[in-house]
Amino acid sequence: MSAEKFCWWVVGRLLLYVSSVVCSPFVHADERHTFGDGSPVPDTARAFANMQDEVAVSWDDAWVYIRTDSIPQHRMMVGIKAWNQQVPIRHDLEFKLPIKPRLRDTPGPTTLIGPVAIAVNGIPIFDPTTQGGRHDAFEHGELDEFGGHAGRADDYHYHIAPFHLMEKVGAGQPIAFGLDGLPVYPKSHGALDEAHGHFHEDGSYHYHGTHEKPYHMSGFRGEVDLDARPRTKGVRPYTRPLRGATITDFMGSLEDGFTLTYELGGQVHRVEYQVQEDGGVNFVFVDPNGVEQAVSYARKSGGDHRKRPKGERGKRRKK
Repeated sequence: MSAEKFCWWVVGRLLLYVSSVVCSPFVHADERHTFGDGSPVPDTARAFANMQDEVAVSWDDAWVYIRTDSIPQHRMMVGIKAWNQQVPIRHDLEFKLPIKPRLRDTPGPTTLIGPVAIAVNGIPIFDPTTQGGRHDAFEHGELDEFGGHAGRADDYHYHIAPFHLMEKVGAGQPIAFGLDGLPVYPKSHGALDEAHGHFHEDGSYHYHGTHEKPYHMSGFRGEVDLDARPRTKGVRPYTRPLRGATITDFMGSLEDGFTLTYELGGQVHRVEYQVQEDGGVNFVFVDPNGVEQAVSYARKSGGDHRKRPKGERGKRRKK
């Protein structure tokens, strides 16, 4: 190839590259907007506007993205009488909700495993039942005063509608969204369909939370891809229920660590733990006599709650 032909070949390749970049519809596909950047705010994103101290919200042309550390600002775990010995730790998750939900002709089933909705404070919402549908979590005493508990991955989530968020989001606003992008509003006085929601005259649809079964959405009225849900990553083997235990107190923060107090057989026990920057967790279990047992777990990259990492047990010592 002569030098002249080579030069024209290079120019042609450059022009082809530039035209593909400029004309490609995917160049800006990953561009996201946030509150205050001057872009129009989708209705779904606007529902999270009063919760920016708990979640990070962004959006593009198709999706609203909700980032959460899975730790709510309210007190957790207190009042649980059927406890599986799990505790809330940080899980950095990102959910995405379609800006324009696509409605089904008939509702599709939800799932007993993992979240079906997300509260506007970023906490996932699961089916109201546990143990593969055997137990109503609320009736079984598994939930705290806000309707949540920690699951097998030490992940905090709700099992009933988060009515306590009404005060913060304001009247007439959604308290959650199904993962199909349809909003969940507080209790309705009208009739609800088999998915626990109803249509409006304009063809739009939303769910309702209630204090009675099924508590929140009982079917997906919109299309949803459950495989797109974020996955929690546990740090330790899941634990078994501690029969007879009642959680009486829960204090602390991610920065300072947490202390969970429970009573068993008339005696007081504590679980003290600190989530590390790398996602690992240091536990100290304190028995009624003040004897401590330290256990540390490392977060496994790419793992999830079904894997069983080994803990490194520390020495027992007395306070």
